[in-house]
Amino acid sequence: MKINVCTGYPLDSPKGNTITARRIERLLRHVGHDATAMHTDSPPAADVQISLHAFKTAAASIAFRQQCPGGRLLVYLTGTDLHGGIEQHPMLAGQVLASAERLVVAQPACLPDLPEKWRSKTVVIYPSIDLPDLPAVEKPALPLFTNVGHLRQVKNSHLMFDALQLIQDECVAMSLGVALDRTTGQQALLHQRQDGRYQWRDDCDRSTALAWMKHSIATINSSFSEGGANTVLEAIQLGVPVLASDIAGNRGFLGDDYAGYFESDSSDGLASLMLRCMSDNDFRSHLIQQLVVRRSLFTSQSETKSWLKRLRTA
Repeated sequence: MKINVCTGYPLDSPKGNTITARRIERLLRHVGHDATAMHTDSPPAADVQISLHAFKTAAASIAFRQQCPGGRLLVYLTGTDLHGGIEQHPMLAGQVLASAERLVVAQPACLPDLPEKWRSKTVVIYPSIDLPDLPAVEKPALPLFTNVGHLRQVKNSHLMFDALQLIQDECVAMSLGVALDRTTGQQALLHQRQDGRYQWRDDCDRSTALAWMKHSIATINSSFSEGGANTVLEAIQLGVPVLASDIAGNRGFLGDDYAGYFESDSSDGLASLMLRCMSDNDFRSHLIQQLVVRRSLFTSQSETKSWLKRLRTA
């Protein structure tokens, strides 16, 4: 089949939506389909279109439905869609979501966030992660904590610094990602000046950031909301403990019984887990074992099988 995979961001963007679109393109090409990732409001005719981010690809979805009334449209809902987007754009949601044969989400814990009228056409497709070759980076002599991803408000990127202020032990806390607005960048620079244990590296490509993650005793996901973070999956594949805010997007990937949750926006809760990772090897081993159990959900073979099933039955 000819398949459009539309992302709301340019194809050279490091955004998760584009990474996902490129991955789906690669998986479907590998099994013989003519799949093409694209960033456009005027997609070409195709048998199937997979649109990532309902609102950023709304024009592409509407154009596809008009041009290919017999084609099949699958809309992949992101965290932005699920956490306010649908309610904020009810008319557009009604047009785009109603026209799709299937809606796709990355994990089951986010289903309650979807308006009930759309749940019957929604399916879960667990994503997979292909790890790049990791470059050599100098392993810190002190315990390292990482936070990988763009610095922005919804990611609560600076909670790691707040937690660090509650810890007396020597360690390194490293933020790895570009600030998406001037204020968060200035705040990160200020944090560096205030506490030499905190480092902000905004010049890392993905492979370098993951190399640092691999060397950390734990990586931190402090988001207020997530559809499902690629960095959590990367940590699962690398076997690096995740200290995660207790939100649906993290629970859907890590499981309800995962022992590494802290209350969202709680610097005290995060600091307590950081200290425990530094002092309790059994606790870290337990977190790693919980990740290993989840790993089989996120293989490329499993994701490909799920997409093929939905392409046939959408």
